[in-house]
Amino acid sequence: DHMMPGMDGIEATAEIRRLLGNDPVIIALTANAVSGMRDMFLESGFNDFLAKPIEIAKLNSILQKWIPKEKRQGTGTKAASSETSDLEIPGIDIAQGLMMTGGSMKAYLEVLRAFASDCSVFLAEAQRPIGENELGLYTTRVHGLKSAAATLGAQAISDRARLLEEASKRGDLVYVAENNPSFIEQIKDLLKASQSALSLDEGEAGDKGQLAQHLGALKQALEAFDIQSADKTLGAIMEESWEDTVHERLAAIADNVLTSDYDEAITLIEQLEATLQP
Repeated sequence: DHMMPGMDGIEATAEIRRLLGNDPVIIALTANAVSGMRDMFLESGFNDFLAKPIEIAKLNSILQKWIPKEKRQGTGTKAASSETSDLEIPGIDIAQGLMMTGGSMKAYLEVLRAFASDCSVFLAEAQRPIGENELGLYTTRVHGLKSAAATLGAQAISDRARLLEEASKRGDLVYVAENNPSFIEQIKDLLKASQSALSLDEGEAGDKGQLAQHLGALKQALEAFDIQSADKTLGAIMEESWEDTVHERLAAIADNVLTSDYDEAITLIEQLEATLQP
C-alpha cells in the first residue's frame, strides 16, 4: 500500500529490492491514481499498480496478469455472481458496494464488518483533540476510511474523508478541527446503521465445538508452517457465521496470518480457545 504508516509502500519496495532483487512481483496499491502515478511507481521499483477503491474484477485481472499459470490454484472460469439484496443501510448504495466486491453478498458483508471495526477504532482515537504531532496517524486513519467507504458504496463518507485527508496532509489543523466533529457524527450514524444491518443479517451462529476443532487444526498448521493447510482451515472457519465477539477475534487471527505473524496468531487462537471451554 502506497500510504502505509511508518514505512510507506515506496520505501518498503526499495528495501525489498535491496534485499531480494527484482524477482518478487510488487504491485502498488494506491488511492492516488492521478496522471503520472503509474510512471512514478514503475520508476520506484514496482511492477504495476492497482487503484483504490478496489474492484474485484480489476484485482482478478492483475492477479491473472502476474501469477504464472503453473502457480495458480483454484482458478476456474466461474463468473462472479451478481446477487441482489433487500438490505438497506442509510448512506450506503448497496448495489454499488456489491459491484465493487464482486457481486457476492457474503463478501460484501465481510467488508462491512471490517469497515464497522475500523470505524470503531477511528472513533476511539479521533474524538481527542488533534495536534500537529497526531496529524500523521490521523491521515492514515481517514485514508483507510476513504477507501473502505468507497468500496462499500458509502460515497458521502468517502468524499468527506478525502477532504480531511488532504487537509491533514497539508497540515491544515484549522480545517481538521472545524470539520472533524461533524465527520465523527457521520461515522457514528453509519456505524450504528451498519451494526444494525449486520445483526439482522446474522444467521444461526456456527457450532463452537466444531470451531474448537478447527482452531486446533489451524494452530497445528501454523506451528508446522503448513500455510496451505492453515489457509484452508481459516477459510472453513470464516465460512460460518459467528457472534460479534468471536468474529472480531477471528478477524484478528486472520489479519496476523495474512501478515505472517504466526506467533501472534497462535497466541490469539489460544486465547479464543480458552473462551470456548465449557
